[in-house]
Amino acid sequence: MDERLLRALGGLSLQPPPRRRFGKSLVLLRGLPGSGKSTLARQLKYDYPSAVVLSTDDFFTRNGVYVFEPDFLEDAHKWNQKRARKAMKNGKSPVIIDNTNIHAWEMKPYVMMARENSYEVIFREPDTPWKFNVHELTRSLAQRRFAIILLVTAKKDNIKSFLQMNSSQETPNEHKPVDNDYSVHNPEILTHK
Repeated sequence: MDERLLRALGGLSLQPPPRRRFGKSLVLLRGLPGSGKSTLARQLKYDYPSAVVLSTDDFFTRNGVYVFEPDFLEDAHKWNQKRARKAMKNGKSPVIIDNTNIHAWEMKPYVMMARENSYEVIFREPDTPWKFNVHELTRSLAQRRFAIILLVTAKKDNIKSFLQMNSSQETPNEHKPVDNDYSVHNPEILTHK
């Protein structure tokens, strides 16, 4: 990590937290997509049940299906930052941010919130052997995306089959297109707490 970034952010810990109860802590997970950040987040949540895990990816997840829409990425980051701010204002700890956090500008809003709310900032990276192996990272991401595509396709096929089964009971004027929740343009998907 760049020494200038450390000096600029000041008072931050790069060491993993000791096996103790967290104080008021913000844990910023860092790593490339597929490097094991979410697995680490789940392990931290298991180890510290009071933990709040927040990910920008949650913005794009509906009914267990992840549908990334790049046009909404800025909104997603602001939404996640708002959730983190609320968690810190409510004294939740540890607050775990499960994002890539590769660049300083990605981490800065969370670090500023932590400092405003007297939270210690801890950086954690997955300790996976493939975290810097581009071939392995792209392979695991491709496998996950393929599985998601299969799942979505299967659900859509089930909807189409259901509609075809029931179409004999309808007249053409009664049949209306079914709005599904696989599209990020569905208003229900864009509604976030």
